[in-house]
Amino acid sequence: MALLALVAGDTRMAGQQFRASTELVLVDVVATRADGNLARDLTVDDFEIFEDGRPQVVRQFQVVDLERASERSPDPPGVFSNTAEPGAVFAMVVDEMMIDARHTPYVRRWARRFVDEHVQPQDYLAVVRSGADSGLMLTTDHALVTPVIAQASGRRGGGDAASITGAETEEVPMPGSDTPVLADFSDLALLEVGGEARIQAEQSLVMLQRVVEYLAPIPGRRKAVLLFSQGISFDIEALANDQTARSFDPMRRLLAAAREGNVAIYTIDPRGLRGSTEPSIAETPLPVTGDPGVDGLRDLATATGGRAVVSTNEINESYERITRENRFYYLLGYEPVSSGTSTRARRIEVRTRAAGVDLLHRRAYAPRSPATALPARSLVASPLPGGGVPVVLAPTLFPDPSGGASVAVPFELGSGLTDGTEVAYSLVAIDGRGRQAAGTKGTLQAAGGVARGLQRMTLAPGRYQVRLVAEIGALVQEGVAFANLEVPRPGADMAMCGGFMFVQSEGGQVRPNVTRVFNASHPIMVATVVSARSLPEGVPMAFGVTAPGSDTSLVFEVERPRQISNGLWRFEIALPAPLPPGELELVLLAGEQPLPGCRAELRIQ
Repeated sequence: MALLALVAGDTRMAGQQFRASTELVLVDVVATRADGNLARDLTVDDFEIFEDGRPQVVRQFQVVDLERASERSPDPPGVFSNTAEPGAVFAMVVDEMMIDARHTPYVRRWARRFVDEHVQPQDYLAVVRSGADSGLMLTTDHALVTPVIAQASGRRGGGDAASITGAETEEVPMPGSDTPVLADFSDLALLEVGGEARIQAEQSLVMLQRVVEYLAPIPGRRKAVLLFSQGISFDIEALANDQTARSFDPMRRLLAAAREGNVAIYTIDPRGLRGSTEPSIAETPLPVTGDPGVDGLRDLATATGGRAVVSTNEINESYERITRENRFYYLLGYEPVSSGTSTRARRIEVRTRAAGVDLLHRRAYAPRSPATALPARSLVASPLPGGGVPVVLAPTLFPDPSGGASVAVPFELGSGLTDGTEVAYSLVAIDGRGRQAAGTKGTLQAAGGVARGLQRMTLAPGRYQVRLVAEIGALVQEGVAFANLEVPRPGADMAMCGGFMFVQSEGGQVRPNVTRVFNASHPIMVATVVSARSLPEGVPMAFGVTAPGSDTSLVFEVERPRQISNGLWRFEIALPAPLPPGELELVLLAGEQPLPGCRAELRIQ
């Protein structure tokens, strides 16, 4: 649900969702002025679009301003929904087949720098290696992707190539633990020794094709792939303009998916400038010239509407430009010229009447044939949260009736539903490799306008993405939301919370509160599980409630917590009514110091 501003003359309407007809070709356009700044004030009258040199009518025109979206209030800490506005979409691909092992430290450093300095909290990010067990999962929990960067490596040896021996993967159904729910690249690690660089390039492009095809169905968004590679030795520009060129199917599918899905590939050569055989260490670094692989990187970026970051040590400046271009751009839609069942690529050119403005966009569109159609994907494997059914969940570590602790997931589905409406749900926890670690499904009946549920999952310590899907068959509607969750190890060196469970009486029933919106006239039950090797002796433990911007707090001391297992402690309290109305912050205190992660935001009304 991208934050789109529909532009008609000088009118801007925020919060519009782009719903394009299947007959429209969408082209995202980045407009840049001569000083390098984005042109943010263009209107539909400033653009012209051509297909194979013939002018087309712009049927839809929208401004995508994700910087404005970042100013909106996100979900409260610990609460996750599909109504929060996603940020920009980035997938980082480490082309291990086309990176020399000597350059591994540079790849890791530059990839990590992008995550640490340029990705915003609401941005969705994935990191993919071409090695085994490298799943593709977009997440706002950037701690899930940093281990993938740390494991990235280059190819060792002096020229042995690799060929594909594994079959292409398909979407794998949900059931069964350790099932690859999301896009998976483990079969690409089944390699044979070959003798040609072409085979290595094929290996890389098959992997890249799958990443692009996973991102392509995301509607109304510009999707950026950052490809870290030393080059792909193909004349990609020729392939982009000639569908009959001598090549192979993965390249055609890659270009078709990128064209159709507005996926821009930014190619990054981690070598930067070099003046010797060692990367980026010479006293007088020189640009990489006469390298067919680097030429291929330039061609791939040009063909897909991205940019090539090659022969430069100013990669950080390029990162700034990449992020700007993917947070503000224009979406143009036009009806393609009918050509029957032909899948021939058509050239796209966008021009502007605005003086001093350069445009960046994809250069071609190719109608898909049944043979190249993207496979259907189950909603649980959706790249981003969204859909027409509101979904809200708040997973937290909680004492298990059988002893120890498990993950409790209270959730609410739908809005304004008729009592008795059946809502089917599927709940899945996915680990950092994109594998299903736990899951369940069921059916609920709506009451009071929503369907409420509570499920438990047993998960080993680690970080997970929890996905909740809701389907209302009677209304033919569905929705999916993602939650980030860390299950701490018992006995953490520094005390660490596993989330909060809130319970309040509502309509005569006591039920978990998911949305963090409370009735001021009823007490609020609060509980949390803390992982700690030991708790400080002689230090009072308390819950503190503070209004933002206020210097005064309400402090509610708690009795010595109950140890539910070795290294896990349960804190609980009943916050008395009435609490002051408005926005409040709740923290768990040891003395006057808040415990890490033990924070929640409440709204009292």
